[in-house]
Amino acid sequence: MIGYYSRYFYPFTPYVSLPNPYNADNIFSNTPWRATFKDGMRGNYVEELQEYMTVPLSQFGMAVFYNKDLLYKLTGLTEPPRNWQEFKAACKLIASQRMPNGQFYIPIAASMYHYGAWDWMMADALSYGVVRQVDYSRDGWVDNLELYTAIKEGRVNFQSPPYAAKYGLLGDLMQFFQPGFTGLGRDEGVFLFIQQRAVFMTTGTWDQGALREQSDGIFNLGIMKFPRPTKDDPDYGPVVEGPTYERPGSGFPFGIVRTSKHPELALDFLHYLSSKEVNEEFNQFIGWIPAVLDTQLTEDLKEFAPNLKGVYGGAQFTLGGDTWTKWEQLLSLFRVAKITFVEMMEQFEAVYKKRGVEEFKEMIRNDRRGIPRDEQSVAPLRARMVNARQTGAPEEVADLEEAKYRRMLSNRILGRGLHHGMLMRVQEGKSPFAGGEPYAMSEEAKQFVRDKIARELNREDSTGKIEQGSKGDL
Repeated sequence: MIGYYSRYFYPFTPYVSLPNPYNADNIFSNTPWRATFKDGMRGNYVEELQEYMTVPLSQFGMAVFYNKDLLYKLTGLTEPPRNWQEFKAACKLIASQRMPNGQFYIPIAASMYHYGAWDWMMADALSYGVVRQVDYSRDGWVDNLELYTAIKEGRVNFQSPPYAAKYGLLGDLMQFFQPGFTGLGRDEGVFLFIQQRAVFMTTGTWDQGALREQSDGIFNLGIMKFPRPTKDDPDYGPVVEGPTYERPGSGFPFGIVRTSKHPELALDFLHYLSSKEVNEEFNQFIGWIPAVLDTQLTEDLKEFAPNLKGVYGGAQFTLGGDTWTKWEQLLSLFRVAKITFVEMMEQFEAVYKKRGVEEFKEMIRNDRRGIPRDEQSVAPLRARMVNARQTGAPEEVADLEEAKYRRMLSNRILGRGLHHGMLMRVQEGKSPFAGGEPYAMSEEAKQFVRDKIARELNREDSTGKIEQGSKGDL
């Protein structure tokens, strides 16, 4: 894809920091084009090229669809359940009742396609509690090398409460799926739902139009948020640290090909489609979520609006081929209730610790094998930086080229080696962290932050005028 982008497409980088001309009469009149998108065009930025290569026009979200008529008939509920306890009670009531043909109703229509959505949107965030213990790089995420280091150090284990909660919730959910769901595909789950044999089903905005058409005149279709556990939940409340962060899926991307006879017109058209008013109208017409900020969703899509403030999962269990194979085997048995969570983790831990040492080393070797390729990517960035300085390009252009080069150099070449070295030091019992905790801070560091806050509270603006701040601002 890197070669594909660089060979066939123009980058948008020169334009993303300039205002979109079609926003001249709205709140984004002086806002950089990039900052008008809900994800800041992060998903369209290609780090290896240090360029923005495409423009997104829509976003996608996931929610739970339900049969309003069947829910009322089987439970007496006129509103959908909003948390795990309400949802569990409704599912138990649904599962206890029979259809006219004598078969039991299914609470949740599912398949392997749908299982992934329940895992990601409902259960995974319960494992967030390991992040602050395992995030050695302090970048807010947990990769598989960090988790391996934490397991080896004894900081966490596979039966830590956050992991037990995640797979406990998945086990509870799967009791309400139809038997044999692991052998079914997406369409089989949809058929069960449309045939009114199941009450709930999850999918995304891409399916809502078809589901409305298929249910029209048959039953009333409803959409609800995922009924996640709350902090006062008697089952999982102790590990709930906040709402789930629903990473928005920016999609429907467009680029400008280098063979275009009129690239300036193509750029103008993408400016037009991604302007505030037009992007809203455009997505209302096709039934998707606008990619631009401060746009309105249709009533049908409001439950799909992603939550952008919350927590996420920290379960990166596999390292290489052997651990991945064993994990998939055990997880398959767990899904069909052939083994318990404890049995799954005990069996996996034995393989993980036996094969993990070599697989950890192989992942580092793989990263090092990529250095020549990264050097090839860095070389043209370095040349462009030097050329901008030597040819007297505008200072902002030269600064941008230098920023690209430095970021690529630090992230792709220097940063990975430093990260690997730090993890190996931790495994050798030489933790570089204050108090041995990745998020712990020395007294010197804390004082540095206090001093910075004090300066910020009396900061000076660009005109030299003192602007009185407040703790609330910070």
